Amino acid sequence: MGGFGGALKQLSIAFGSRLGKTLIHSGGKCSDPEKFWETICPDKEFKEAMADCAYSVFNKFRGKMVFINVMKNISIDCDCDGKAKPPCMKDIGILSSTDPVAID
Repeated sequence: MGGFGGALKQLSIAFGSRLGKTLIHSGGKCSDPEKFWETICPDKEFKEAMADCAYSVFNKFRGKMVFINVMKNISIDCDCDGKAKPPCMKDIGILSSTDPVAID
């Protein structure tokens, strides 16, 4: 997985359409959500696609966003993973920032 579960993930994956999510997870190699799992890309390509999308969304709404991360029940796996490991950290607190990189 990408290792990002906060602001950067939300700027890319959460803002993406079904097609956008497919393109990000496949590194631009697949545009068919039904065949997405057949074309999952290497971690580096996934991270680059996610960063490109996050950068585009951030620039579109620059100066009009605040990021809030609730750090509670943190797991090493993505919340989209149906077999995610149990949380390894409990309640740490709440963070806020206007900088998505700083908050993550």
